[in-house]
Amino acid sequence: MPPVPAPELYNENQPAAGTIAGLHPAERIVTRIGDGEIRFGTGVVESDDPNEVKAPASGSDVFSGVALQSAQASDLNNEKYNSLDVVGVAEAAVVTVHCEEAVDENDPVRLRHTAATGKVPGDFAKTADAGKTMLITKGARWGGTLTAAGRVALILNGPFTVEADT
Repeated sequence: MPPVPAPELYNENQPAAGTIAGLHPAERIVTRIGDGEIRFGTGVVESDDPNEVKAPASGSDVFSGVALQSAQASDLNNEKYNSLDVVGVAEAAVVTVHCEEAVDENDPVRLRHTAATGKVPGDFAKTADAGKTMLITKGARWGGTLTAAGRVALILNGPFTVEADT
C-alpha cells in the first residue's frame, strides 16, 4: 500500500474570487463591457448603456450579478478588469465572492455601493450600513458560512430585486 501524501501538498486556501464554486442547475453567464475598473468576485450593476456593467455607486443601482474571474482581463496581476474589457457576469451560478464579515447561510445578502473604512464598493455583507449598502431581496443567498471577512460562495438566481439601506 502506498504511503499517504504529506498534508502540505494539499491546498486549503479559499477559492479565488470570481470562480465558480459549485454546480447550479440553470447556470447563466453573460458578457458585458466594463464601464470602469471591476474586481473579480464583486457585484456589478447596470450602466447607462445596457451592454455595459460597472461597480455599484448608489442605492438606486440595478444589481446585475457577479464579475467572474477571466484570463482575458487586462489587469490579471490585480485581479480586475479595466474599463472596456469584456466582463463575464454570473446571473445564475454558485460563485465565490468578496465578503466584508462573517456570514451564515441564513443571513441576508447585501451589496456595498459606497466605500467606508476598509470596505469597498462591490463587496458583499450581511449587515446594513445606512446609505452605503443595498439589500438583495430576491435572487441571492449565501452558499456557505464564513467566520471572518474573506471569500464565500454566493448562490445567484437572477433576475434580482434590491432595496437601498436607509
